[in-house]
Amino acid sequence: MTQTVLLLDVMDTIVWDPYRLIPGFFGSDWRELMLEREPSGWLRYERGEIDERTFLSTFFADGRSYDHDGLRALLWDNYRWLDGMEALLGELLGAGVPMHALSNYPDWYLAIEERLGLSRFLDWTFVSCRTGVRKPDPRAFLGAAQTLGLPPEALLFVDDREKNVAAARAEGLQGLTFVDAPTLRSALLERGVLRPRCPAAPRIRFRPLQASDSMHELTELLHRAYAPLAAMGLRSVATHQDVPTTIERSAEAETWVGELDGRLVATLGLIGPDVPSTAAWYSRADVAHIHQFGVAPELQGSGVGGALLALVEARARRLGASELAMDTSERASHLIAWYSKRGYRQVSSIDWGQMARAGGRATPGTGGVDRLAQQINYRSVILSRSLAGSA
Repeated sequence: MTQTVLLLDVMDTIVWDPYRLIPGFFGSDWRELMLEREPSGWLRYERGEIDERTFLSTFFADGRSYDHDGLRALLWDNYRWLDGMEALLGELLGAGVPMHALSNYPDWYLAIEERLGLSRFLDWTFVSCRTGVRKPDPRAFLGAAQTLGLPPEALLFVDDREKNVAAARAEGLQGLTFVDAPTLRSALLERGVLRPRCPAAPRIRFRPLQASDSMHELTELLHRAYAPLAAMGLRSVATHQDVPTTIERSAEAETWVGELDGRLVATLGLIGPDVPSTAAWYSRADVAHIHQFGVAPELQGSGVGGALLALVEARARRLGASELAMDTSERASHLIAWYSKRGYRQVSSIDWGQMARAGGRATPGTGGVDRLAQQINYRSVILSRSLAGSA
């Protein structure tokens, strides 16, 4: 069965469209502005037929002068996520759903990318200024199918404009009219495009960490998750780290979280292959590794940890790793057994605390992590598994 590929409109589907602010910039209204502007300029700019300078200089039919930089800044400074869409794209990324932009937009899409980083989630494959074709032209949809080498029915197009959705359906694509993030998520679940990662806890959403997430909450989650190790007398970084250390460690990894009813209940950081490390195995060009792996105590044993680990294994493989590794205390026999059941084998051992106390950098972090690493009071085993065959 062919996996469904999402084709997503961008403006007013993913990103709030600041074009609506232009009349106010000129002290006008839309009716007056439409009468005064050059009617073909925006369409030509979206198709890539003219450059930004030409578009701005011919914005008005009478060629009047105005503040070009001010108009550009008005748009560029007001690109922002529509409510819930960053989290939804992250959840879809974690579910392994392929996503591409299919958007009518000029080269200002590069400003959206710079401000919001949409390429973390999707490819800017079908932007009109690059393809030369605007929706609802049938070539926009059939060209996407041809480029991707897929039948039209394998593509699901989402747009806030019904006429564009209708045009996609007319060419054999699936189509959804965007209303808001919760409605779109429900529709994707109903169609089976988005599937719960953990069947035992289907309401948990796995997604990348966002700037809006509380680092205090994430720190507390780690403390609770690692409390059994602390009770064993094992002092790791995660058992005692403070908020600045959580921020530092999260920034050095692709950090994923599990969210349940607005609360963070799981987390795991993925560090890609070929990153320098004191541990020789971690420095290998084919090895990615994980850290800060924690699940809320009330959900441990429910499959949440396994689901999150499977997600990150697939992510590591897409990042080019053929092995995924981690380390834990050699005294944590229950964790070693848990990983062993998932195909992890011991490849080496290391004493992070001894290395940190001797002046070697146990991690690539700065003061907070190094200080806590010096307090690690156990030897660790490094476990690794082959990612061959991972989804």
